[in-house]
Order: sequence, then structure tokens, then C-alpha cells
Amino acid sequence: PFPAGVEDAWAALQWVGEHAAELGGDPNRIAVAGDSAGGNLSAVMALRARDAGGPPLVFQLLWYPVAVGDRSAPSFIENADAYILNRDVTNAFLTWYLPGVDLDDPAGLPTDVAPANAESLAGLPPAYIGTAEHDPLRDDGAKYAEMLAGAGVAVQHSNEPTLVHGFVSLALLAAGGTIAGSLSQTGTNKAAGQRTELGRRVTSGQVLAVVVPRFPACEERASTARLCIGSRFPSSLGWPWGKAAPPPLRPRVGTLLARALTTSY
Repeated sequence: PFPAGVEDAWAALQWVGEHAAELGGDPNRIAVAGDSAGGNLSAVMALRARDAGGPPLVFQLLWYPVAVGDRSAPSFIENADAYILNRDVTNAFLTWYLPGVDLDDPAGLPTDVAPANAESLAGLPPAYIGTAEHDPLRDDGAKYAEMLAGAGVAVQHSNEPTLVHGFVSLALLAAGGTIAGSLSQTGTNKAAGQRTELGRRVTSGQVLAVVVPRFPACEERASTARLCIGSRFPSSLGWPWGKAAPPPLRPRVGTLLARALTTSY
């Protein structure tokens, strides 16, 4: 339950900042990334790192994150019975993660839950926010992108038509490159700049991407992998829906991350 996941993610980010050189990376070229609850933790980490004066982050990659926490948004109503993530599943997750927290007033949520409530979003790293048409969190991500842009943060938001919550994980089931291709065609955010240079640094391993898992458990030690990909669910539940995680999970998601970063910025 909150705030354990936030504190675990913050400890991991600080550790990477202190040991980046040992991993063959540049401590001044660190990014955070995650999807769903991991997107929430990544956005929170970007805010914490800014307020703490480091580790310095160059990018935040947020797929269908929770950042605003407004369950009255149209997307929550339209997708109450959506696939993968619906109203009942959302309520269950919130009960587990935030027991006893009043969620009816999103503006009153702490910034470690809803980073959109920060006094200022200025000075945060450039962001790519991906959302899905048939996802309760669609408007949450869109609103956060709007708020970041209003604060002068370079941000690119892409809402993927026909897709549902968790679509990044569906790359495992799609024909090679389909999901990555949909991300890569969204254009270049000129304000972010240096697309080619950042892409070169990502693919060469010079940028460390701290991928925040949905649960605070990472199967790969940071000392053995530049991309630390967490499991979608605790290993006791399997990935996903009771099945064992396919062996290609980590390298394929890692490739998707690199391609999204390379093409979009």
C-alpha cells in the first residue's frame, strides 16, 4: 500500500543516480518510464527529483499514467465496462493501494499520488505521454500533458485509437513492431529537440532508463541490466492473467522503449 511503492521507486532512482557510472551510463542522462501505476510512479519520481535537486532526469516516458486522479472525467464514464481496466478493477486497485484515502476530491490528493497537484510543474523533464482510446485513464493522461505544456515543459501526447489500457504489454502478442510503429508515427516534438542524439544515447546504453514496475519488485538487478523491467504482476500471480511471463518480455519491452524514445524525440 501507499507510500511503500513510492519510497521503493525513489530509493531505486537515487541508487541509479549514485551508481550510473558503474553501469556504464551517464548520471546526467537518466530517464524514468512506466505504464499505468508505473506511469504514476514515474511522474512522481520526476517531481521528486526536481524538488530534491536530483538525480537529474532528461526524460519521462509515461504510458496511460495516473497523474490527476479525477474519476469524474468523461473517459472513466465512457469506459466503465472497458476491457482490461474497468470501473470494478480500478476500484479494487485503489482500495489495495490507497486504503482509507478520500479519492472524491482529486485536488486534495498528495502529490505523491497525484503529481498534477504540485504547486508548479515547471522545470520537469520533457515527457512523452501515451494514452488509449478505450481506457478510463485516457483523459487523465491528456489532462496531465496539457498541464505540463502550460508549465512550459516539452511534452508530446499521443492517444492511440482503438487501443485499450495496457497496450504496451500487448506488443508481445502483436506482429513485430506494430505497437512501436503506432508510437513512432506520432511525429516529433520540436520543443524537445535533439531527437537523433537522444536516440543514439538510448540505443548505445548511454541513457539509463529506470522502468518503474507496477509493483515495487524488479526481477533484474540494476547491476546486470541497463533497462530494469519490472513484472506486470507479482510473480505469484503470473503474467498476465495467471500465465507465466514469456521469455522475450524484457528484451522486447526494452526494444519498444528504445524505439519510442529514438523516434519521438
